Amino acid sequence: MNSTLIVQPDPTLLSILFQDGIYFIPDIEKNKQFIFHGNNLKNIVFLIDIPLNQFISSPNFDSLGKILTALKLDFDDIALFSTKDYSEITLDQIIENLNPKVLIAMGSNPKDDSEFTNHSDYSICIIKDLVLMRTPSFKLINTADEMKRQFWTAIKTILTNREH
Repeated sequence: MNSTLIVQPDPTLLSILFQDGIYFIPDIEKNKQFIFHGNNLKNIVFLIDIPLNQFISSPNFDSLGKILTALKLDFDDIALFSTKDYSEITLDQIIENLNPKVLIAMGSNPKDDSEFTNHSDYSICIIKDLVLMRTPSFKLINTADEMKRQFWTAIKTILTNREH
């Protein structure tokens, strides 16, 4: 005779062991879900080159927030998306899922880098109705005043012209 023992976890014990909570994070590659920070209300996508959770917990996140505020935007207006979290992501997949009008690749490029290959940092490229710009990583930008100025000028130009 086969018997199966079913053990019910003790909720009190689990709450002590996992005081910060337990979260299920789906396998993104299998489920084709895109996790990003922000609500993407204005279809402005920032690609970053480090995992999203590391960027959000870094001083670079606060710096980007200050830049957005200066541009009269906030994180609800954008999608902050990490290509490190999606190693096989292509530009077409990003466009299909996030529908960007402006895409700024901060030290990060999708797998099929063809759209960015012939463009230097801070050069603005328009493909169809999508405005693309590649920059150094945000971490690197924050280390040099000249890079900060270049980034500010380029981002201000893109987003100011986008409104007209």
